[in-house]
Amino acid sequence: MAAEDDYDSAQERRRAILAKFEDANVYETRFRLTMLAPTAVVATAVHAFRKCRAVRDLLADGRGHHDEVFRAAQLRYSRALQATSERHAKGAWDARTTLSPIRLRSW
Repeated sequence: MAAEDDYDSAQERRRAILAKFEDANVYETRFRLTMLAPTAVVATAVHAFRKCRAVRDLLADGRGHHDEVFRAAQLRYSRALQATSERHAKGAWDARTTLSPIRLRSW
């Protein structure tokens, strides 16, 4: 994991962590989700995405598992993911409200 590697400078660490985030296609996934998911799911997923970015930024700034600020941000991210999962479990992905590729072809 990029956050656990050794770096010659704080700038090198920041670049590596930001690159890993970019390589994970998180922005692309968020965009696809906003285009296809129901509004209720998008709202909770975008909230989770923002919490993920906050964790990323703390890692890029040199914080890690040993740091209370990082652990608190990681907990907020976990809770945001849980809320997204619960939204999904409540049926927000109902076929009547989700634009699947099959439904898009019928438009």
